[in-house]
Amino acid sequence: MPLELIKVSTPEEWAAYHRIRKAELWDARGRTSPTYNPNHPDELKPANTPVLLKLNGQGIGTTRLDDLSHGRFCVRLVAIEKTHQRKGYGRVMLEQAIQLALKHGGKEIVVNADEDAVGYYRASGFREEVWDALELNSPIAEGCVQMVRTL
Repeated sequence: MPLELIKVSTPEEWAAYHRIRKAELWDARGRTSPTYNPNHPDELKPANTPVLLKLNGQGIGTTRLDDLSHGRFCVRLVAIEKTHQRKGYGRVMLEQAIQLALKHGGKEIVVNADEDAVGYYRASGFREEVWDALELNSPIAEGCVQMVRTL
């Protein structure tokens, strides 16, 4: 069961990345506002790294690792395909994203955790702490709890 976390680069990887995110973070949750935008400018910012978790060569999970500067990184829009959820893949993807942050000088990792995922992030070493109050006012952060983990 080879798992690998790769930086999204090919058209096929981008298609899998957006398919998984839209299905799990928008459609499965009934989210209609804001609408899913595969061309959102944040996807291509130089400080942001969209990644795809592959299992046996097939994309099964996504996140984006944003370099917020001064050693702070953010994992955003974490999603695992429904058929692969609750099998430990999310934890593997998170730990590999943390290793990527460490490789780039990370000292802290933050997340806007969905209320249902707070326990998962606590178990992964995060603590509840507001790290950007302004960001909590954006529509995409509705119902989120900000959390921090020191690396």
